[in-house]
Order: sequence, then C-alpha cells, then structure tokens
Amino acid sequence: MDDEYLLAIENPPLPPVDKVYDFYVTTIGGMEDVVLRDLREQLKQITQVKVEKGRRIGRIFFRYTRSPQKLLGLHSVENVFALLADFGGVTVGQPGLLRIAKQVGKVDLIPAAVIHDILHGLKDQASFELSCTAGKRHRFSASELHHMVQAVLTMKYDLDPGNEPYHLHLQVQGRRALLGLRLSHKEQSDRNYRLIQVDGDLPPSAAYCLSKLAQIRKHHVCLDVRCGSGTTLIEIARNMNVRSLIGVEAYPEVLYAAQDNARAAGVSLSLAGADPEAFGMGSGTVDRLICNLMRRKGEPPIGLGAFGGEVVRVLKPDGLAVLIAEDRHEIGTVLNEIPGVHLLKRRTLHLRGRHPDVYILQKS
Repeated sequence: MDDEYLLAIENPPLPPVDKVYDFYVTTIGGMEDVVLRDLREQLKQITQVKVEKGRRIGRIFFRYTRSPQKLLGLHSVENVFALLADFGGVTVGQPGLLRIAKQVGKVDLIPAAVIHDILHGLKDQASFELSCTAGKRHRFSASELHHMVQAVLTMKYDLDPGNEPYHLHLQVQGRRALLGLRLSHKEQSDRNYRLIQVDGDLPPSAAYCLSKLAQIRKHHVCLDVRCGSGTTLIEIARNMNVRSLIGVEAYPEVLYAAQDNARAAGVSLSLAGADPEAFGMGSGTVDRLICNLMRRKGEPPIGLGAFGGEVVRVLKPDGLAVLIAEDRHEIGTVLNEIPGVHLLKRRTLHLRGRHPDVYILQKS
C-alpha cells in the first residue's frame, strides 16, 4: 500500500465550499440610478438586478460571477455585502424573532467568509461581529434581535472574540429580514485622504456620484465653489483624471483642510480664497461648476442673488452647474430671477438626516 493512499485515508479531502454570486450594495438615497450605471460600467456583467429605493439608503441587488476584487473598487457605494439570507414572513412579536433566529441558524456563513479571506487574507480563527436594525413596528428591539441571533451564531460556530471579525448586518423591516456579510474591512465609502472634515461636506460616495451627474470630461475646467475639505474635487481627480480642478473657499481654515486632504490623496488642485458671491474667475471660463450650498454651523447665509449672477457669468455656453441646497423655495426664487440658465433635473438626496436637493442647470 503506497504512502499517497494512506495519506488520502488519514486526510480525506474537504468538501468544496459553495461559491457566493449574490451581492448587494447600499447607496446614498436618491443616487440609486447613478450607482446602477456605475455598477454596469465598472463590473460589466451583472445580472438579476433589483433596485430598492429607501428613505435613508437605497440598495441594489445583483448577481456577479467574476472577480470579487472589483467590488472593492466601487467608489459610488456606501458598502458592499455578500447576500446571505433574504426572507419574509417575519411577524412583529416574539414568534417573528424566533423565526429570524431559526432562519439565520440555517445559513452557511463560510462561503462569504472565504470571499472575504480572498480579498483581505486568511484569518486564523472565525469571528463574526453582528449589527442589527429593526423597524419601529416590531415589538422586539434591535438589542433583543442582536442577543438572540448572536447566541445562535455562537452555538453554531466556535467564535474567538479576540480576532478581527467578519462584519454581519441584519436588518428587519416590515415582514422581511435581510442578512449580509460586509466585504470591506471598513465602510466602503471611507477614504484614507479625509484627514480633516468640514461641517456640511458631502460623503465621498455622494461626491463621486455628483461628478457623474455633472458629466465631467478630462478636458473640462471644473470649479467647486465652497469646496469645503476638497472631497468632491479629490474624487474627480482620482477617478476622472481631470487636469483643471479649481476650488474656492471664503474661510482660510477650510482652505487649509482642502490642501491637507489633497496632499494626502496625492492629487493636484488649484485652491484659492474667494467669496461665494464673487468667484474671482474670468467670464465664460468654466465648463462645470459645483457648489454645495448647505448651511454650515456658525456661517452666515449666502446671498443667492449675487451667487446666481456669478454662476451665469463664469459658465461657458452650454456649461453645467450642479448645486446642492436645502431651501427649495429660496433656490426656486433665485432660478426664476437668473436669466440665461434652465433647470435640467432636480433630485432629493438623503444624507444622514439632511434632505437637500440637487439642481442641474445649463447655461443657454
């Protein structure tokens, strides 16, 4: 009897691990269509797509059979999850809680953990960190949900709480429960360059989506008025290779923040001090103008009449302006009084408790 045969008896091959092909991403509410276009562009082949718009966040479900590494290169999303379970029949009381625990107990977490290991390296011991959310109608809390499901996971898997965990998220909304394993170590929308943040800044994923809405091209001159910590310009520079990126800010300390973040991101921006009612740019020199008009704590309101006149002045013919503002009535009044521009689109975003509108304007 040869040695290979004996080894095969003593160490029989492990059964193959099932592969995960079903995923979902979370998005800034109001940007679902932009994110879907980005998914199709970046991943090329996704199938079984389902878009769910939400009041706070949106979700896009899809099947993807190629390298999961590309999922971590998505800049338009908040997070990427391997889909582990999606089931209904959840009632609002204790029986619903027990049903969730029973269904989660049937789920095999290992295939999704294997994908995580492929992306980030093998872990010595399995550990799962669970976060839970539950709807207001349910008679069990997120804490009770967490306690019950964590107990099921502990019984099923030999967990070592000292290890770096795999992150699971369980959401119960209405009669539905959704369980996913997050594929990134941290929030997908986090960026290492954000050393300093400014009140009112857009999240990086929203800034990236905004640049897509602005239809920015490499040859464009792009101006960001009230550029804040530079997030929007940095996202454009990193992902669109635009050469002429200009940011203006009225407050020196905010401008310093943008400079520090740009250095950390390794991108080149032209940053200057300027009033939001007088941009300091030549007339008809800008292809794309972006401005986040959301109020910052401690800052006076902007004179929107003068601001609107400056927008028209600096834009080239057919140039686009993308404005983010919370006061719909005030912006509407300004738009009616500004000659030479027309509104192409308006959409509402859901940004962690704030609900600004995005206006896309075109100069005639």
